[in-house]
Amino acid sequence: MVVSLNDTLRDRRSEILAKWFEDTLATYPSSAQRIFTSTAREFANPVGETIKSGLEAVFDGLVAGDDSERLGEAIDLIIRMRSVQNFTAAEAVGFVFSLKSAVRASLSGEGNTNGLQTEITQFERRIDELALQAFDLYMACREQVYQIRANETQARSAKLFQRAQQIIEQHATGQKITFDFNTPEDEGGDRQ
Repeated sequence: MVVSLNDTLRDRRSEILAKWFEDTLATYPSSAQRIFTSTAREFANPVGETIKSGLEAVFDGLVAGDDSERLGEAIDLIIRMRSVQNFTAAEAVGFVFSLKSAVRASLSGEGNTNGLQTEITQFERRIDELALQAFDLYMACREQVYQIRANETQARSAKLFQRAQQIIEQHATGQKITFDFNTPEDEGGDRQ
């Protein structure tokens, strides 16, 4: 009886996901790794649970043959998190490629995988395509972060120019110049 790669991957799902999760966590500092593996409760360990559930969804989607849009949705939260952490682009999406080694390690005990070679190549090509999609998601997230920072800088500069104008007007009218730079937000006032 010839067994397909997808059947083999489904049978070894737990083993492959455990290895992939371990490899993904290895990209974090050891202190973070301990936290991410300390508990399986979503609210006590949101990062670890997001990574774990995201990897599961991606793996299941790849095995099921989901289209790139569904796979992108599955990996989106992981990439969003990694885009605001101290990762380069390569580090942020590199965990996708470690799925290949997790699959290969699982298949190494399979004996002769020559009959599955075409399927393995196709599966690995889908992983490569997912990594490119993850890179695009990462870049979009980073662009959004930079845009938020630019908007905050622009807003701060506008407030400083506004305050400078007030000081000039006070000086021109002979009023006492005050240097109170607190804003309603600084004093716990309403934000608008």
